[in-house]
Amino acid sequence: MERGAPLYLNGNSDPPCLSYCCICCCVTPFGCCCPKVPKPDEMTHPTEADIAAQGTKCCKAADGRLIEYSVHGSTKADARVIVTGYYAIPSSLQHPGLEALERLNIREINISTPGYGWSTLAPRYKVNEWPKTDVEPVFAAEGFTGPFFASGASAGCIHAMALAQHFGDRVLKIGLRAPFLPLHVTKQLKLKNYALYPTTAQVLKNINMVRCCKWQTGKFAEMQPKERKEPMKWPAAALKAFPARMQFADRITARTMFHGHYGVNASSYVWARDVLTDVPGLDVLKLKDNGFKGQNKVVIWYGLDDEDCPPEHGKWLAEHLEATTRTIAGYGHVGVAALVDWDDYYIELTRTTGKPAALAPFTAAAQSFQR
Repeated sequence: MERGAPLYLNGNSDPPCLSYCCICCCVTPFGCCCPKVPKPDEMTHPTEADIAAQGTKCCKAADGRLIEYSVHGSTKADARVIVTGYYAIPSSLQHPGLEALERLNIREINISTPGYGWSTLAPRYKVNEWPKTDVEPVFAAEGFTGPFFASGASAGCIHAMALAQHFGDRVLKIGLRAPFLPLHVTKQLKLKNYALYPTTAQVLKNINMVRCCKWQTGKFAEMQPKERKEPMKWPAAALKAFPARMQFADRITARTMFHGHYGVNASSYVWARDVLTDVPGLDVLKLKDNGFKGQNKVVIWYGLDDEDCPPEHGKWLAEHLEATTRTIAGYGHVGVAALVDWDDYYIELTRTTGKPAALAPFTAAAQSFQR
């Protein structure tokens, strides 16, 4: 391949949706000059003391892995419980929705998925098995046996759908912010695709694409140092409208994906195609048949200008599952996933009877809106 020739991870000439996955392979006559991704046995793994120092909780999976998680919000016995998988929130970071959680009598359990934050890496982990391998131990550690609401944002949406598939009727409702569909579903429905990452086998072989992807992720991570007085340069509309949430998004993203225990190496395994985009064993199309349909069972917030998770995915899911829906424009992926309109989202997610509020589209040009 010619040095500097564009290489797209989706395997064709169309640039992928994920902006930081469009890479130029710096191939020299001696091979790729980008850094290697270490194998799991070449890395150290987090300890219970490491996690305690982070101000988060942990428990052990059946295979001995450590699972990092946090619990925030109402401590009342009758609190409604939301479970979400992507990242735990340490005590050093103020949960931006804490006031709303306490006011609405909601307790939130946040679980770091394998490899992110300070959860032990698990190459080739299966998202459809994650509720059993990682969530059930957290429930046991917390003594939690009741019903709950499954919620996710971005990659967390896949995990929320896995919770619904695994726990069935115990999940009262699912909420998805900036969702995307598994690759085989997008092909079946002929929807717009997103960037395709290398497989775990390719990561372990350290092929050029893997090393270049790590380098590009590392360059992105340089914009997110561990400590920062001001948020990084996210969309101007989001920064202006949600300065506190922007700073939280900046720091929690850095902590989870780039400066966690495994650093930028984690994403090479977490986002491997056979883990997070193929998603074997997760049957999204059967959610509707299993009772997750209608405005009292599904809530979906998706971005009309989402540059990472194609809006077509959110639109199709919202229509297919007959969900309570809000569209958001002007804030990009990060706005939908982390910033905009959490009060209404919490209210609608935990509402199981009656009719939803009239949810007008939320746009950067009209930051105030009427319910």
